[in-house]
Amino acid sequence: MKLLKSTLIFSIFTLLSRIAGFARDAIQASLFGAGPAVSAFVVAYRIPNYLRRIFAEGSFASAFVPVLSELRQQGDQRALQDFLDHVAGALLAAVVVVTGLGMLLSPWIARLFLILADDQDAQVVLVADMLRITFPYLTFISMTALAGSVLNSFRQFGLPAFAPVLHNLAVILAMLVLSRWFDVPEHALAYGVVLAGILQVLLLWPALYRLGVLPRFRFDLRHEGMRRVFRLMLPTIFSSSVAQINLLVGTVFAAALAVEAQAWLYYSDRLVEFPLGLFGVAIGTVILPHLSTRFAATDQEGFDRAMDWGLRAVVLIALPAAFGLARPAEPLDHHLVRLRPVQAGRRPHDCSSRAGDVSRHTRLHGQQGLAASVLRPSGHAHTHADRRAHR
Repeated sequence: MKLLKSTLIFSIFTLLSRIAGFARDAIQASLFGAGPAVSAFVVAYRIPNYLRRIFAEGSFASAFVPVLSELRQQGDQRALQDFLDHVAGALLAAVVVVTGLGMLLSPWIARLFLILADDQDAQVVLVADMLRITFPYLTFISMTALAGSVLNSFRQFGLPAFAPVLHNLAVILAMLVLSRWFDVPEHALAYGVVLAGILQVLLLWPALYRLGVLPRFRFDLRHEGMRRVFRLMLPTIFSSSVAQINLLVGTVFAAALAVEAQAWLYYSDRLVEFPLGLFGVAIGTVILPHLSTRFAATDQEGFDRAMDWGLRAVVLIALPAAFGLARPAEPLDHHLVRLRPVQAGRRPHDCSSRAGDVSRHTRLHGQQGLAASVLRPSGHAHTHADRRAHR
């Protein structure tokens, strides 16, 4: 019952986030369409977002949360605080270095991802400019994700679930207010992402102070807690990143199709992520601390019962959602990509054709990928908790 209640709380805030996200995408499509600058933003946002899955979520979170839960179970507050201090210090150092390198190497990174494009010079400049803006987002969102993992471990699910709502609102504000000040209005999207990262940090870190676990950054890779996190993390970096690697490879090949292809894929992917984020991520986020606590308490029966509940829940949700999304794909996409022909520089039938392209991607992605994607969060929870049990 506690898992169900926590999942419902998380799902309610996630629903607000997805509604705000849909509004953000609809405003983006209406203001900017699916042109070269939007495609450039998609690529520039996707790269630090992929790195976030390594440094902040996915592999890192699945290794960090079990160790944190075990220390909480032992009741040693000093050891818990020392562990948080060293993890925060190591994570901050890593993401700052990667952020600096990403900004410095942005022209070469952009050229790498657009290597298959026919006429890439102008697009490379656009992507590189936006990468310099979006890369600092990696630092802010990594600190946000660390705070969110700690709060989730303390069963404080509300604020971490509300953080994405703040993200979407910040990007919407940037689009509506900042776009008029740039020669390339789509630059407002990139600055909105960075603003969102800052606001999320300001939202979650005061909550750590109120819990009495605000990290003091310390750096020592020989710390025993850090070594345990590394040992758990290394074998899973690839497995937890397969979907993101696939997305990056798709980004490279999409560049060979058309300049607008990145935007088409982005809009269709956002529609597919609506049920994934609402249910799959909610269940995976809520169940991981619970599974880690059950294993720390050597409660095999409690772990199996929670795992069975999670698998039944995601199967019950994923399969109907996949088929349900595929059927109305075309009207959904026409509603999302309703461009103003004069502003976008295209005739009405061109806009309908563009929405049709998005619809085909949504239908294919919804049928083939959603069920597997929703199952993934709980699957990772089981893998990492099981690895801890057999250390």
